[in-house]
Amino acid sequence: MRALFVSLSLVTLVACSEPTGVRAVPLGVSWLEWPAEVLANERFDVRTSGYLPACGSRFVPAYHADLSGVTLEPFAVVREPPPCVNVASASALEGIVQSMFDESIRVVTVGLGADTVRTYEMRATTYTSGGVGTRTFGDIVVRPDSVQNRRLNAAGRASAARDQAGCLRIYPVARVFSTSYPIENPPDTTSDWAAFVQGYLYEPATAVCGEAVVFHLVARN
Repeated sequence: MRALFVSLSLVTLVACSEPTGVRAVPLGVSWLEWPAEVLANERFDVRTSGYLPACGSRFVPAYHADLSGVTLEPFAVVREPPPCVNVASASALEGIVQSMFDESIRVVTVGLGADTVRTYEMRATTYTSGGVGTRTFGDIVVRPDSVQNRRLNAAGRASAARDQAGCLRIYPVARVFSTSYPIENPPDTTSDWAAFVQGYLYEPATAVCGEAVVFHLVARN
């Protein structure tokens, strides 16, 4: 509950202290990467990616943790009107880059009981047809003694396409610089598709498509 208090305090601080013309806007997370296992009462980082509502927005991390899991609730501080660059200028790329976020949120597992090994949900705010809602991206194991699985879980909206070498790669939505990972276990022979996927990142004994880190697909919706 301590983390929940911090999250709400941040929102209140923005609402009360920012000058007129600035407001807090909830963000929809498109992609998450987080440790498969962590120790109880320790910090860990969750990589979050998504879109900012306007160029010049400032990303603010926020989350809360309780006995059901961790919910990431980042928001943006937005100036109105937004200070967008002229698309005809040489610095137009700055406006494009600032329209996305690719940030880490430091999470503390205080509030997640782990006298024994426990599994909790990893959730995040995401865009829905009705606005911003909450979606479960996967789970995380909290241990009282030692971490045994050091893989990174990964989930979110992504597209898949074959590169020039014929390797099927997954492209997480809203990741800066078009980050992609080879898919270790392609689900079928389809060359191009888009979906909400769940899986994990790890280093196989043998490189896949010439890369040391690959994505293992667990579910595709």
